[in-house]
Amino acid sequence: MRKPGKDINYADHLEAFKPVVYIPDNEKSDDFNAFEQSFFGEIDDYEAWHDGIEFSLNFYALNCLDGDERKAAHAMLYNALLKDVREEYILGLLELKSMSGLELFKSLFEREKTQNNKLLLAIAILGFGFDEYYINYFADFFADAANFHMDKVDFLCRLKKLVYNKVVNKNNITGNMVRAFLTNMEDEEYLVRYHAYECLKLLFSGKFITAKKDDIFTLIVSDKTNAEFKDAVAKTVKEFNLERFAAN
Repeated sequence: MRKPGKDINYADHLEAFKPVVYIPDNEKSDDFNAFEQSFFGEIDDYEAWHDGIEFSLNFYALNCLDGDERKAAHAMLYNALLKDVREEYILGLLELKSMSGLELFKSLFEREKTQNNKLLLAIAILGFGFDEYYINYFADFFADAANFHMDKVDFLCRLKKLVYNKVVNKNNITGNMVRAFLTNMEDEEYLVRYHAYECLKLLFSGKFITAKKDDIFTLIVSDKTNAEFKDAVAKTVKEFNLERFAAN
């Protein structure tokens, strides 16, 4: 499997490339002030944890910026991410579709030691287009039963967005990732089972779960048994013709 960056030393030129565009306070537009407050000001930690930090960020203000203000916003996000891997900086560069940001994501992914930060960077890289290397990183994460169930829920939801946007689809999904989804349909935590199944359903049918009309869903709700979870997996394999994945 290809390893990104093995033939390229990203670190040297990325550390040297620190874009700087300064906007004096008296020249900042309302949109720039709103961007700066949103991405660099204080946030409600509970709201960010409960709803996801993306719902606390003002992407509208960021997208309204142009000219030097857009360049300044890019520079601020890029340089901040060089110093500290934080989700708001990653999401800002992703929203700007910054190709230099993509190179930075790849460099930081290889150097980062914290698992959740690596997962955030992998999601951001996939936001630019499908890449088997990073999908399989997620497969390894979901296959490890020791990983905290709420982290699994968080990243299943993030992957689901990529599936919905067709960045990840049934034509490019890897066997490792499909098997990881199937395995997590038997997880002890209901929300993990739910989102793992919905990822598969969305991948192979283009539809979300409709609880009242979904026989497989009824097998994975919270009051069911391990035997019923296994039955749900078997039915999923059959319904979506996943035998080629499940057999490996």
